[in-house]
Amino acid sequence: MFKSTNQQSVYQFKNKKTRLILSYVLLSFIFLTNGCKPDDKNLPDSTGKLGSLIAVSDASVLKGLSNDLDSTFLKPLPQYTFSEPFIEMFKPDIEDFSRFYYNQKIIFVLVTEANFKAMEDLLTPFSPEKIMQLIRDPQGLVSQKDLLAKHQHIVYLFGKDIQDLRKKLAANNLLILNMLRDFELKDESERLFTDTTGNEQYYKILKDKFGIGVRVPGSFKLMKEADNFYWFQMRKKDVETDKSIGLIIHSYPYKDTSDFSYLKIRTARDSFCKYHIPGEL
Repeated sequence: MFKSTNQQSVYQFKNKKTRLILSYVLLSFIFLTNGCKPDDKNLPDSTGKLGSLIAVSDASVLKGLSNDLDSTFLKPLPQYTFSEPFIEMFKPDIEDFSRFYYNQKIIFVLVTEANFKAMEDLLTPFSPEKIMQLIRDPQGLVSQKDLLAKHQHIVYLFGKDIQDLRKKLAANNLLILNMLRDFELKDESERLFTDTTGNEQYYKILKDKFGIGVRVPGSFKLMKEADNFYWFQMRKKDVETDKSIGLIIHSYPYKDTSDFSYLKIRTARDSFCKYHIPGEL
């Protein structure tokens, strides 16, 4: 094949070159594979208690916006059943997030021109051009599902700097709250109501009693039945967190449509729950 007297040496050189090229291609493939988002089958399960929020950014942004974040997510609001949108919030910097919080269920990411390059793992869905476009966008809001864990929801707020983030956070706080809380409640509901086979007998009982059939999740146990009141409860361990969730079905008469207001319904709920359910809270 080679006419040169140096046929063997040329062939060996080409083989070495070929091996180098193949090694380079293989190495590049490994880097690309490791850098890609794992598929859903390889993702870990998300963790975190219902009502817990992880707000992540660099240390300077978290320090500069600490009070703004507290007043947005931990301040009591009348439109939320539980008075405040979230029960607790953690504010890890980028390094601590990567080590301890990457698989949390609900995450709020604050991105600026100065810190986006340090958030590589969190920003893999976006190209550098898209990131700059979102930073300059008047709203700067976008969300992502199942990026680092299953059943994970991340809401991003992009801004030029801390002042720009503060302005966008104030202007869009209710939208941000709804994006975060609505997903968590919807996800929790889907998980709970997937299997109702264990409690199918209650569907007919409740329909005969109230005129409306309710399919109770199979993992719930009937705790009490009295005076048009049914209390079901589920207890389980979610990772390392003990979880107790109650499902209450109750009927009572109303006098006029003013009884349909949020305040009236909440007051009635608190009253009959205090009467029927033992415990301090």
